[in-house]
Formats: sequence, C-alpha cells, structure tokens
Amino acid sequence: MVEILAEEPWSAELMVIREIVLKHKELKEEIKWGGPIYTLNGKNVLAIGGFKNFFTIWFHNGAFLSDPKKCLSMPMKKEHEDYANGVFNR
Repeated sequence: MVEILAEEPWSAELMVIREIVLKHKELKEEIKWGGPIYTLNGKNVLAIGGFKNFFTIWFHNGAFLSDPKKCLSMPMKKEHEDYANGVFNR
C-alpha cells in the first residue's frame, strides 16, 4: 500500500490520512480500483486519493453523514443538479 501512495502527487498528505485511518483497527485496508479503500465487514467505508491539484477523502454513503458545520462537499454537485433539472448541454 505504501508503494501505491508513494506514487501519488500528494503522497505525504495521503500517508498522514492513512495513519489516522489505520488507528481504527476495525477497518481493513484494501486495494480497489487502483487505490486504497477502507472497509468494515466487507463494505466500503472510505477511500483516499490524490489528483493533480488536490487530494481527497471520500465516504461511500457519505450523504448519510451529519455535517452541521458544512465542511463536506459532494463531488460533481453541479453536474448532479444539472442532470436532475434536465440540463444536458455538455
């Protein structure tokens, strides 16, 4: 796993997140879709990854998380809203 993260643009940041996640002994670290995924009882819980301009933590079923401070954002929110509103001019 460390080798995969070492190749990421944000490897130092991702390693810090990985260390925090692995403190939760009930989570299992796996490789899916070419990157680290953390599961609980065989179900995907969260994943981490680096991109050109940012790194991310995404939560599977994240829509069900409480976010009273509005810190979380939904990826591609605008695209989802456009699709829901029938806007398809891409």
